[in-house]
Amino acid sequence: RGWCKAEVEWSSARSHSEQNRWIDAPESQQRNEEESEGEQEPELLGKVPMAPEIFEKEMSSAAFTHRSDAEEVKKLQFKVFLQKVSECEEALLGLLPEGQLGQLAKALPYFKKLRVLRLRDFKVGRAEAGEFAKALASNQTIRELEIRALRRFDLGLGHAIAEALKTNSTLTSINLEDNHMGEEGGKAICEALKTNSTLTSISLKDNHIYDEGAQAICEALRCNSTLTSVNLEENQIGVEGGKAIGQALKTNSTLTSIDLKDNGMGEEGGKAIAEALRSNSTLTRIELTFNGIGSEGGKAICEALKTNSTLTSINLAGNFISEQVLAKIQKRCRLAAPEAAKAWTGRVRIEALTQKLKVLCNPSELSFEFEWCPLDVAQVKAICEALMRNSTVTSINLTWCSMGDEGAEAICVALKSNSTLTSIDLRLNDMGSEGGKAIGEALKTNSKVTSINLARNVIRVEGGKAIGEALKTNSTLTSIDLEQNNIRDEGCKAIGKALKTNSTLTSINLEQNNIRDEGCKAIAEALKTNSTLASINLQLCGIGLEGAEALAEALKSNKTVREIKLFGNDIPEECEQAWAVRRARERFPKPCPP
Repeated sequence: RGWCKAEVEWSSARSHSEQNRWIDAPESQQRNEEESEGEQEPELLGKVPMAPEIFEKEMSSAAFTHRSDAEEVKKLQFKVFLQKVSECEEALLGLLPEGQLGQLAKALPYFKKLRVLRLRDFKVGRAEAGEFAKALASNQTIRELEIRALRRFDLGLGHAIAEALKTNSTLTSINLEDNHMGEEGGKAICEALKTNSTLTSISLKDNHIYDEGAQAICEALRCNSTLTSVNLEENQIGVEGGKAIGQALKTNSTLTSIDLKDNGMGEEGGKAIAEALRSNSTLTRIELTFNGIGSEGGKAICEALKTNSTLTSINLAGNFISEQVLAKIQKRCRLAAPEAAKAWTGRVRIEALTQKLKVLCNPSELSFEFEWCPLDVAQVKAICEALMRNSTVTSINLTWCSMGDEGAEAICVALKSNSTLTSIDLRLNDMGSEGGKAIGEALKTNSKVTSINLARNVIRVEGGKAIGEALKTNSTLTSIDLEQNNIRDEGCKAIGKALKTNSTLTSINLEQNNIRDEGCKAIAEALKTNSTLASINLQLCGIGLEGAEALAEALKSNKTVREIKLFGNDIPEECEQAWAVRRARERFPKPCPP
């Protein structure tokens, strides 16, 4: 009814969308306590205000007790809309369903005083992404923009935002964190930065742009003359990306702050940064936490700081750098959070811990953890030597120990002879292709491990191929997690080939691996013959309609898969292929067995 629609519109003109979610929840989302007992709370979606001209069209088909009320409602809506929207200086809009971004594009010209716009956790279609970008390109008021945690990052939106940045002349800060835009999205944004002349700050944290995206950033930094702050935290740029950043910092003369935390740059990447610090004269702050730089990389940075006179803050926590080197660095530059750095980089008293492994453990204590404890190669080898002798420990957690390839190789030697370990967690260890190959080699002969977690390393294509080779012969592994390893379609093809004959694996996680349609097709082909896999995670992999179609076709004959996760791919929810996958998944309403 007309009056009801008008009330919803007046409510949606608030500056924060969460303020109107409960008030305007549709009847289908409103339930009494008796009906909702024991059920999950419904999701209450956000809404943006409707431009007056759009509202007028809506009212022409709305129901009124007295038709003459329609004109009064239009006038009132226009008055309330202008009153709230024209004075709004900061807006936070979240949980928006598809279609709302397009509506915001039409309403944006009415926000005459809007300086800060934050868009979080929303869905977007390609057409409306273009509409919003056009509105943003011509906008003359917004200074700070945040587009964060998209439910499904559409490359169309990435390219659209990039196009807007080429012509927008007022934005000074943009936050694109946690969008998993990948290399292509990163490249598009970087291309725009080459010509943009107003942005001073950009955050691309946790977007999986990898080394190619980092190289694109570097190209932009060579041309851009306004950016002063860049955040590239958690992008897995690796050694090559670190080298590229180093090259860019040698010539860039505007950047004062850069965040490179948790990127697996290693010793060589650290040395490249050090080389840049010798000549760079503008950088005052750099964040290098958890990059596996090591003492040699630390020494190079220390040497560079002898001549650098502008850097005032550097964070090197979690990098295997000896306390002596850190002390020298601290004399020349203020170490960020020095106490934390000391706690993370000082030598861990590992001998006493490994001694527990060398003797017969209490049968009730069958797991061991070194989680979040940076270890150097010697310490990892000490643990491995103990594991080779121990006959009771069944589970070990080495998450975020920054052991790198050498540490991984030591672990693999232990796995070849240990006969009791069934579960091993090696997440977040700066493990590269060589480490991935070593793990693959060990899994060919190990006959006890049933679960291995290699998430958030950087084993890349070669490591993925090695894992694929191992899965052809391994007959005990039931679960493997390869999330965020950038194995790409070639690595995925090797794994898909192995899954055609593997008869033990029940769960595999390939989330955020850049596998796209070709890699997805390889998995789909394997599902036609595989009879053990029950759970597959393919979220945020850049899969499009072709990959979804291949999966849907494979699921017609596959009778064991109970769960396929496809969130965050380039597959419209309403498309036939997505429905086919969903129908196949719904054959098994119960969750997968552990």
